[in-house]
Amino acid sequence: MDAWPPAARSAFDDSDWSRDVARRAITVAEVGAAVTGTHASHLQGPINDRALPADSAETYPWTTDLGEAAPMGIATRRELIREPYAARGPVVCRQYRSNHR
Repeated sequence: MDAWPPAARSAFDDSDWSRDVARRAITVAEVGAAVTGTHASHLQGPINDRALPADSAETYPWTTDLGEAAPMGIATRRELIREPYAARGPVVCRQYRSNHR
């Protein structure tokens, strides 16, 4: 679990991903965005915002020691372990007809 944050981070920091001018032309051609919009919300903004999730994944407290407890007189050591998860696949929007009048 500790290997993926640095790998993901280096994929964006060490590559030309965030400085690639070709992506700007693709965004203008495929999305129809104005070139000025690609310097903000259409392209450069989301690229710049990728630093926050990468930093959060590296510094997030994945484990928390809860100490010892003795429920019903039995000494136990407790630890809270969190795991990352993500939703994968398309999100399908469905519309249902209602017969209410």
